[in-house]
Amino acid sequence: MNSNGVVSESVKNYYGKVLQSTNDLKTTACCTTEVIPDHIKSILSEIEDEVISRGKSG
Repeated sequence: MNSNGVVSESVKNYYGKVLQSTNDLKTTACCTTEVIPDHIKSILSEIEDEVISRGKSG
């Protein structure tokens, strides 16, 4: 497997198995409370609900 394949598998593992909610994040990055711009909202509408729910605190 080339290095791109290794990175891809690592990312799949992290987002598919490790990261279940924001409580599982390994950083202290914060989120803005500002309104989401329309061009971002249109992108978010294409992401599955299961993935979006992982980004919400549980």
